[in-house]
Amino acid sequence: MAPRVPWRGAALLLGWLWWMAVPAPGQTGTGTLTGRVTNAHTGEPLPFANVFLTNSTLGASTDENGRYTLKNLPLGTFEVGVSHVGFAFYRQSFRLTTTEPRPLDVALIPAAVSLGEVVVKAKGGKEHPHYKTFRRAFIGTTPFARRCDVLNPEVLTYEKKVGTLKVKAAEPLRIVNRALGYELLFFLEEFETLQGMTRFMGRTRFTELKPAGDAERAAWEKNRRTAYFASIRYILRLLVEGRWEEEGYLAVEMKGAPVSPQPLLYPYINRNFYYLDPAKTVLPGRLPHERRLHLEHPVEVFNLKKYNYLSPYHDVRFDHARIVLRNPPIDLTTDGWVYNPDAVLVTGFLSKDRVATMLPREYAPEGLQPADTTGVLAVRRLPLVDTLAARLRKLPRQQLFLHHDKHYYWSGNPVQLSAYLTDLTSGDLYPDDQLLNVELVSPAGKRLGHARLKAEGGRAAGQLQLPDSAATGVYRLRAYTNWMGQVPGGYLYDQPLVVYNLRNPSFKAGPKKPAPELTVRFFPEGGRLVEGLTANAGIHLTGPDGKGLAAKGRIFDDLKQETAVFATDEAGLGVVTFKPLPGRTYRAEVFGGAGSTFHALPPVRREGFSLRVDPGTPGQLTVRIARTDVPAEDSLLLVVQHRQSLVHAAPVTLQDGRAELAIPRAKLPPGVSRLVLLDRKGKLHAQRLVFRESNLPPLKVRVKPVAAGLAPRGKATLALAVTDSAGNPLAGEFSVSVTDARQQWSDSTRHSLRTNHWLTAELPGFVEAPGGYLAAGDASRLDRLLLVHSPGWSYWPGLVEKAPRVPGVEEFFMTVSGRVTDARGKKVLAGHRVVMMPADSGYRRSHQAFTDSAGRFRLPRLDFSDTLRVSFFVYNPQGKVTEALVALDSVPPPGDFSTPYPAYLLERYRPVAEVAQPVQAKSLITKKVHQLETVTVKGRRKPKPTEAEKSLSMADRVLTFGEDAGNYSTIFEMLVGKVPGLQVMIAADGTAYFRTRGVSSFGANATSVQNDQSYGGAGGKPREAQPEGSTQPLFLVNGTPIMGDGQAVNDVLLSISPREVARIEVTTGVGGAAFGAQGGNGVIAIFLKKIADYDREDQGRLRRKYVLTGYATHKPVPMPDYGKAGDNPAPDGRDVLYWNPLLKTDEGGEATIEFYNSDQARRFLIVLEGITADGQPVSFTTVIGE
Repeated sequence: MAPRVPWRGAALLLGWLWWMAVPAPGQTGTGTLTGRVTNAHTGEPLPFANVFLTNSTLGASTDENGRYTLKNLPLGTFEVGVSHVGFAFYRQSFRLTTTEPRPLDVALIPAAVSLGEVVVKAKGGKEHPHYKTFRRAFIGTTPFARRCDVLNPEVLTYEKKVGTLKVKAAEPLRIVNRALGYELLFFLEEFETLQGMTRFMGRTRFTELKPAGDAERAAWEKNRRTAYFASIRYILRLLVEGRWEEEGYLAVEMKGAPVSPQPLLYPYINRNFYYLDPAKTVLPGRLPHERRLHLEHPVEVFNLKKYNYLSPYHDVRFDHARIVLRNPPIDLTTDGWVYNPDAVLVTGFLSKDRVATMLPREYAPEGLQPADTTGVLAVRRLPLVDTLAARLRKLPRQQLFLHHDKHYYWSGNPVQLSAYLTDLTSGDLYPDDQLLNVELVSPAGKRLGHARLKAEGGRAAGQLQLPDSAATGVYRLRAYTNWMGQVPGGYLYDQPLVVYNLRNPSFKAGPKKPAPELTVRFFPEGGRLVEGLTANAGIHLTGPDGKGLAAKGRIFDDLKQETAVFATDEAGLGVVTFKPLPGRTYRAEVFGGAGSTFHALPPVRREGFSLRVDPGTPGQLTVRIARTDVPAEDSLLLVVQHRQSLVHAAPVTLQDGRAELAIPRAKLPPGVSRLVLLDRKGKLHAQRLVFRESNLPPLKVRVKPVAAGLAPRGKATLALAVTDSAGNPLAGEFSVSVTDARQQWSDSTRHSLRTNHWLTAELPGFVEAPGGYLAAGDASRLDRLLLVHSPGWSYWPGLVEKAPRVPGVEEFFMTVSGRVTDARGKKVLAGHRVVMMPADSGYRRSHQAFTDSAGRFRLPRLDFSDTLRVSFFVYNPQGKVTEALVALDSVPPPGDFSTPYPAYLLERYRPVAEVAQPVQAKSLITKKVHQLETVTVKGRRKPKPTEAEKSLSMADRVLTFGEDAGNYSTIFEMLVGKVPGLQVMIAADGTAYFRTRGVSSFGANATSVQNDQSYGGAGGKPREAQPEGSTQPLFLVNGTPIMGDGQAVNDVLLSISPREVARIEVTTGVGGAAFGAQGGNGVIAIFLKKIADYDREDQGRLRRKYVLTGYATHKPVPMPDYGKAGDNPAPDGRDVLYWNPLLKTDEGGEATIEFYNSDQARRFLIVLEGITADGQPVSFTTVIGE
């Protein structure tokens, strides 16, 4: 289903545009039309008749003999209109192909009713109730419409039906447009509105008004240009000339709407949407200035210069229109005028083109010339392009961001987290539940903490605990889904986390050590330096602590000849341009106060490619490609990758080893894109990152204290409101922290959800203060950053070799996998069944799987919180329990920990940390003393009973087992003859039958009722069903019901070794009804031994019990409530005053938060992150208070 166009009355059939061809710019030659106008009944000449080209100012009047001459007529197809008072309007289509005069005589038919004299109603006259509806649809609703007057509305008649309005005019409508400076005589032939679509037909004659002065003439010309550049005529002209992209429009042909819950465009490029190729859609016409437009499918047009929140596509929020050709191809001129207007239907912003914006056919803005269509870049469909596009779509379409409660931490602090998992293409919260792995890594690369969070609807919350002994340093906070972890590259969320040891923060600098040499890294644009090819090279210069430095330097060769000079900015970024010469090596000299340092450049290759991008060209990227040798024509391919989509592809034709291409910015989605140069076999030769700004107006966040409550320990209430730039409320999901601004630092350039979405998530390395790069006005600084990060993503070779593996849905959740061998660990056990049974009664699910030929198994879609004790049982294909060794997999975390974050980040928060350290240290000591003073030990706490000591109160019989449990081969044997009222019969094949008796539990027929299901059997095969009406007891294992048919129950019971059983409780009386209807037939509850019991009793046996870690349970952050008596710890030096990781705004875009202040805070740092309901990232920082 195609995305809907969310404008009321947004469809317009272009019949009113009555387009004819008059001289188009660049057209040579005009024609002449002569003739005579007479009365069709009498044959008498008609003087003063109006003969004109419809929709133009070209016209003439007949003389006393009824003769006329029309000159300067365009070659091509046009329409002639003839009118006279008292006669019916006459029109005729005409075609001129030569400049020779053509005759046209016209005989007018007298009208049935004379038009008579025009009467203009005086002000205050009663207006027809449907006139306003007609005027809005006919004149329009633009500002120009307010300056249009219909002088004779009384000639209109209306026919109103349900959902339909038809209007007719007894005379031509006289309209004065004081916004554009024209008077129109409109011959209305048809007008109808139906279900939001307006259709009207008519012909117009334009007459220019006389301006009152130069100021009015200039205003008219300005308004005419505005109307022209917003018209369908202009858009069609751009399509014909192939210039829509350079003028800021995006046009794609929709060949079947994508089936997606989210209306997106860029992910479906080359699948459902295709960029227009003028070489295929624009065909030659019969005359030089005529064309044929062939569009078989609807065309989606976006004005990238005008943001529109109501765009039907979430990833292209600009003014949108749709063009549909009814019977393609259609004939039109090179300046966009259509010969048959009924063949074009438009919706969206183009449907606003009404009478108020109508211009005469011959109008053209000054300086607008047709473009040469021969140089338009045509994208060819190549098999390699389709293969790459399909494989890119199999890469992870997920993006992660973690918002933590404060900027830096002290040892022993919990790191409170709010996770945002979003769709990589749309920015919306990811709809499917996912497992999120969050890790805390020390500066030495050791994993200190790991939490599993369950993201539901793209949101999750949790925490990681810093050890009390955590040393001062820059730690690493990472997060990823299982899908992200499978693909190498920069998909993992990886950001620094500054931690100070509370007792020894190491603020004071130690003995000064000799500083090592500066680190200078060079990044040739495209990837390589090649002899004889001019190249740009990015430069990243850092000091001993890893911080970028501003410096100057020069490039010289091994002959000491200087070839270029360079300079780096405060971030240590720079760029240098030079041409490597054959046989030379190059070095860089960096000038400094302590002397110069020298650094080698990358080696120069004898053969290869160079790729240079000029991002400063308005409306486009200019790409220059050079090669040392001259290959065959069209041997290269330039593709543009944006996230997981291939948005552009073009063959590269080298001439003398050189090529220059222009990529319209309209084809680049907002954010970071990668240009990749490949040969026809898919080999990577060069790559480069580029950026396109989003052009989205910033969202607004307002924070207002509701009441004065910012005093020490006072209750503060803050009202939050999120709106768009126009003030419209935005609902969404957010996280917010309120910290003491004296202990934390406000940083507008920090890493945020917004910078993560637009920039840093696509870059392979760390970016310091990314918010500064997105600030308007310094595109060159951002381009330098992209240049040094361009070589980071190396997955392209693997993408060409084979398609990435897309994980199954079950892999998005927690999974346990492993390998099964015999008891000695030497022989793999293939085809064996592995059953995982929980030892905790809180988890009521068992899982099972078969081992493959390598003895491996996988248990997917586990769903439990905190820790879970489980037992693994293995039985062979014959259903016999097998002594086996189960080795669970320990999957190493993905990524590389070898490169630590730069140490200079510790200095970033040092000023506020020095102020906060005494406060935090005092609060910690007081807290521990307070805890010791309030804990009183009155006696030894009785240990919790073991599973073997617990008992169900309703059990009729409890069987306990110790060392003698090993004397039984199955659980069935453990029940034989042990419980009155329960008979267990074991057949020769091992099948067990149960017979239960009870007076009140089985009803009238309870004297002898046999279970309808048999259990056991050597082959583990289900028995035939017993007679209808039989009953079946309920089996429990550690309180968990064994659900399913007899085969499923059989599998579980046989998989449990008798040595694992602590006790069996049997209920044959009314007590079983507490477990439901099936429990009324009797309950057999089996309780397994605890791990401690197992280890005590079975020393030396194979261990088959494990403790698994599940999802971390989100626990609200404890906050003091000074409104309650007794909750007054002293002192209160909290740095985090409020934290809400899962905050939602209502439909009005508002939310309210409440918290109690500390003893210290006077100024409050508020940080809000979030995603609006339509997928826009929100990052906001402010400070309120004294």
